[in-house]
Amino acid sequence: MDVILHFRRLVYAQVMLGVIAFCIAERNPGLLITAGAVVALSWYLIEGPDARPMPRFWLNLGALAAVAWLFVELRILALNPNVAIGHFMMALQLLLLYGRKTHRDDGLVLLLSLLEMIAASLLSLSLLYGLFLAAFSLLAVWTLIYFNFSSTLLRMGSAGGSFRTSLGRADLPGFTAGSGYRWQLRVMAGAMSAVIALGGTVVFILMPRSPEGGGEGSRGAPLNVEIGFTSEIQLGITPTTATNQEPILMMAVRSDGQPFTSTQVWRLRGAALDTYDPVLQTWARGPTVGQRDVMTETNNRDIALARPNPRVPTLQAQITIRHLSQRHLFTVLPPLEFEAQGINGIMFNPFDQQITAGGRLGRAVQYQVEFPLSFDDRIFEEYQLFARSQFPAWFRRGGAREPEFEPSRYALGWEVQPERFAELAGEILTAAGLARDPQAGASAADGPVAKALADYLQTTCAYSLEPRAVLPGSEPITEFLFTSRQGHCELFASALAGLARSIGLRARVVTGYLVSEYNPVGEYFVVRESDAHAWVEVDCGRAGWRTFDATPAAELYRQDRNRATWTAGLRQLVEHLDFLWVRSVVAYDPQSRESLLSDLAGKLMPRLDRQQAFLRSLTQETRTLAAPLWANALGYGLVLIIAVGIVLAIGLLIRELRRRRRRLAVLRIPGMDPKGRRTLLREAGFYVDMLAMLEAHGLKRPEWMTPLQFSQNLAQSYTQALRPTVALTELFYEVRYGGYPLDEGRRQRCRQQLAQLSKGLASLPV
Repeated sequence: MDVILHFRRLVYAQVMLGVIAFCIAERNPGLLITAGAVVALSWYLIEGPDARPMPRFWLNLGALAAVAWLFVELRILALNPNVAIGHFMMALQLLLLYGRKTHRDDGLVLLLSLLEMIAASLLSLSLLYGLFLAAFSLLAVWTLIYFNFSSTLLRMGSAGGSFRTSLGRADLPGFTAGSGYRWQLRVMAGAMSAVIALGGTVVFILMPRSPEGGGEGSRGAPLNVEIGFTSEIQLGITPTTATNQEPILMMAVRSDGQPFTSTQVWRLRGAALDTYDPVLQTWARGPTVGQRDVMTETNNRDIALARPNPRVPTLQAQITIRHLSQRHLFTVLPPLEFEAQGINGIMFNPFDQQITAGGRLGRAVQYQVEFPLSFDDRIFEEYQLFARSQFPAWFRRGGAREPEFEPSRYALGWEVQPERFAELAGEILTAAGLARDPQAGASAADGPVAKALADYLQTTCAYSLEPRAVLPGSEPITEFLFTSRQGHCELFASALAGLARSIGLRARVVTGYLVSEYNPVGEYFVVRESDAHAWVEVDCGRAGWRTFDATPAAELYRQDRNRATWTAGLRQLVEHLDFLWVRSVVAYDPQSRESLLSDLAGKLMPRLDRQQAFLRSLTQETRTLAAPLWANALGYGLVLIIAVGIVLAIGLLIRELRRRRRRLAVLRIPGMDPKGRRTLLREAGFYVDMLAMLEAHGLKRPEWMTPLQFSQNLAQSYTQALRPTVALTELFYEVRYGGYPLDEGRRQRCRQQLAQLSKGLASLPV
């Protein structure tokens, strides 16, 4: 039965599609190759003519091994539960494919595939997985229809087998579907898919994602997402080379509503690290500065952190974070205004200008930050005013008593060989014709001092990501500055901060991203894991905190040159489509819904007004023209007759087209010339009508059986009732292959035989 064969193929296609989608969600190409090969091999070994299914004992043993491995992944390897469960579902599917399958086993395989896709949906946010999920859903509709249909056929076959045995007719044609079942299945699957897609779209629009369902530490966090950024710097551990080129976030910069495409480099700061522990060799945020975090609710409104200077132009950066694995929100220093989407509140610190998200969050976040195009020093003074106005009592996390924050000691002091660092800093300043009193307060004159220190490191030290052995008891910053003189950006930033602090400058190390790659398709800047960077901010008094980067600039821009390949345009297009998916689907929140509905209303209302005016005028014209007809009952009847005639004409046309298509398929004459095709369709159509009459009673000719064998088999099985099929088939042979015309004599024989066949079919038991 071809229905059963189609269903078996759909089951394997469903399993393969689920395996591919899960491996894409997990980002595990090795598992994809292995599992895909196992699925393909099972079709060859189990569904082939020499099938040797695995014994049930070995299947049960494999299931126990899968349960044990699930425990190992959850308890010992500590994998994400969604990944471990997905692996377990995949293993059970593969085992069932290698066993002797009943229809119940097929249903279990489909159920496991569905559960596997549910687990994968909690792992991935990419457009590629979304496309596979849509394909899986459409294929599932088709597979379920065939599942129900094949179940019915199997039940009919089981009942028919006992019926034939009781009558002693083992050669009766098998059970089959009526004519046109494939077309009916296609229409049914298409209609169901359209209804499901429409319902899903409506639910998606009316029920946006709530930030309450995800957030930091969520079990549904995406896996294998390396964001490059870190909120602490552990210098004792050599960082791995950043090779992941997947976009981490996008930043669309606007100036007065127009895209800002300047080639300048942006530094998106995430964490400000003001404390260095020589024992742990770690930069971190001080435990007391967090006491000054100001918690404020967003409520989908703008948060003014400082007043913009009317003489300084401002820019607006709309930032989309694809994978929010930490709470840090990235901004350009100094931020003026913050507007959040899908974020309940933010925590802003007026001392280190660090912004973190409050409340529970989704996995993708959008927000907008406004900042001045040129540096505005007075903004840093206004941050204190904002803190006092928003939250007079400083926010304190937890109930434990912590040391009080001392602003005078913030980002000051250096404990790692301070005399040696100060001596080197003095030599650098002397060579540059500068000097600084370590006891003096911060001032605008500290800017050239910090720049001289950064220039010295850029010109005398080399950038390298190769791991270097650090001797026991040695300190990484000292080793880099006085011995090796080569290292990564974190060592450059640490050395600059150490030199600056040794001569009394306030200096802090900042981690974030270096942004310079522009996507012209989407008109935004792209940030990747490899763009993660570290630099230094120095307090320059009333001039505010200024940015200084000691890493050689040539090394920073080398990656942009490597990305300028001939495939850059195609990559930018694909990444833009993926970005639209994340922004419009993954990060869809209540504010996005309100914006969407408002835009739709604004666009539809003018069109509706124009359409209503057009319909009113059309109705008026129709009434004027049809007034004589509507004046009496004859007019009503005439309009009704015309409408019914149009409907009947359309129905007859569709029926004739379907009949012609079926005749072409049965007679198999695609290579014949048009004139000969029309003649044969007209003269041999009686054979197509005979097959349709037989299929209506559940009797269909198998593909492997010739027309004459089929008719003879029917005649032997049903004696007199279906004997006319032999005469009709012989007549068909004469016309189709013998070249004889369907003259009046043959037409008369056709009509007689078809009438006898109709009576014989009516006499058969139902």
